[in-house]
Amino acid sequence: MIISQKRSRAACEKCKISKKKCDEVKPACTRCQKKGINCSYRIKLQFREDLESKGHSFGREGVWKKNKQAPKPLQVSRSYDQLLKNAFFTPIDFPEKLHYVFHSKVQVRVSSPLQSSIIPVDVTNELIHLDNYDTAVSLSTECMIDYLGAMLTPFSTQLLMGVPVKKSIDISMLLQFSQTNPNIFYLLLAMGACQLSKKSRNIDKAQQWMAWSAKFRERGEEQLADFIRSPDTAKSTLSILLCLMLMIILEIGDNNSKWTKYLRLSRGILNKRNLKIAETEFENCVLTFIIEFLIYQESMGRTACQDISLFVEYTDLLGLGSNEGKAIVPWMGCSTALVSVISDITDLSFERNKSSGSSGKMFPRLCTLLEKSLNDMELDLRPYRMQNQDAPESLIEMLSRETVPKGIASKEELCFLMTCEVKRMAATVFLKCSLLNSEPQHTSISNLIKLTFDYMKIIVIDHGKLWGSLLLWPIFICAVEISPLSEHCEKQRRLCLDLLDKLEWRTWGSVESTKQIIMDVWTKRDSLVHAEDSRPRVIGEESLNDWEMFVADTSFQISLA
Repeated sequence: MIISQKRSRAACEKCKISKKKCDEVKPACTRCQKKGINCSYRIKLQFREDLESKGHSFGREGVWKKNKQAPKPLQVSRSYDQLLKNAFFTPIDFPEKLHYVFHSKVQVRVSSPLQSSIIPVDVTNELIHLDNYDTAVSLSTECMIDYLGAMLTPFSTQLLMGVPVKKSIDISMLLQFSQTNPNIFYLLLAMGACQLSKKSRNIDKAQQWMAWSAKFRERGEEQLADFIRSPDTAKSTLSILLCLMLMIILEIGDNNSKWTKYLRLSRGILNKRNLKIAETEFENCVLTFIIEFLIYQESMGRTACQDISLFVEYTDLLGLGSNEGKAIVPWMGCSTALVSVISDITDLSFERNKSSGSSGKMFPRLCTLLEKSLNDMELDLRPYRMQNQDAPESLIEMLSRETVPKGIASKEELCFLMTCEVKRMAATVFLKCSLLNSEPQHTSISNLIKLTFDYMKIIVIDHGKLWGSLLLWPIFICAVEISPLSEHCEKQRRLCLDLLDKLEWRTWGSVESTKQIIMDVWTKRDSLVHAEDSRPRVIGEESLNDWEMFVADTSFQISLA
């Protein structure tokens, strides 16, 4: 019986060509030796990518398989691989809400529920004809998310020392709302492009980003055109109110006092009878944030002006009389109750010289009540100081250690609590100087200002917490009340300017305008140091106190938040 020998894939080259069986003897097989021909073996390497690019299977794949119904392996084309190399990636907070859809310029318009990113498809379709639109939109979106995300959520952990924190809006909620409101997304893009312009050290690049910001803003304002022309008759919606709020931020960013115009337009919407612009819980959350933002901006800015409050009747919407009003709002760095007290101090300062008769008797009583409210809001940081010392140096020593005290989650938490306390102490300085006729050289004021600046140095300089929207107002209040006669004057003024420089990109307010007003106050104080007016004054019913003489103004229209 003859056993048939199968041909081998490892046969020599001659046997393969002749299609003969080879015994694969090295260095020459038996058949080649008998015929006296040169025998050679060769190995040919094949790579999967080369075969798949030609549409061939690799090896025996697809020929021998147990499961005939098994799908073929996914083949990735070279063109798709090239697309991935040119893709732009950016981190997002809610990947579970995104859906991937292949999109190109020639495809039909994709409906909103199927859009492939946080950029509304309407925005993409409208800008697709512009040069470099994709880069401009992507970078503006990234910058906007970084900027607004840090502003709305400055503190990432939950407070543990029994201080209530109010849940508020975050960047993901704003982006979610903008998905069905492209005008809002355009204004958000304008904000991101504006920030890129400010951060750019190259003049040409800065101008390019300002041009993009103007383009985005122009498209975003389209929804407001009819409303601005006839605010009394035009339809009012939540999206229009949010657009007005974003316009306020953009105007402030441009150092433009025009922001108060949009503040008044916002108030006009809220004043409409039978207004119902929020129907769902999500919309109510957005509306609450807008009202809080408007009241916060106005209350902080009015401390340097002589304007009456536009939103005094809306403070009840914030729940100031409830426990919720005492909770800290993270993006404010204080409670809405503190904002209300600051607004009341401003209003009462207008009545200081007008008080007479029974109203004059009420004035000291109201001042006492406001001062008591501020004292009741004090956060007790003594348990976290070394040996219960009051000096801020003990806090510095504690913050420099690797571990934090029991009851504190992180150093960030302690810095945030110090920021809240800084705001309360600044409000106390404001009350004493605007209502109780205190002056910078008074011991109670100079001690408060020194402690406040020491805290802010720990927060910003030593630990790099750039919470500009939380600290701009305290910096202003304390800066204008630095006594030129104090031994700490030059040190505190230099620290003030350093703080403003570091916080310039992390605030709603106008840092440049704030800095200019502060320096003007310093100049006025310095010019009167040796003048007769610098002697202690007897404050009469018709005279100006220190705050009214050096700080309060009727035309600043400045944002300090």
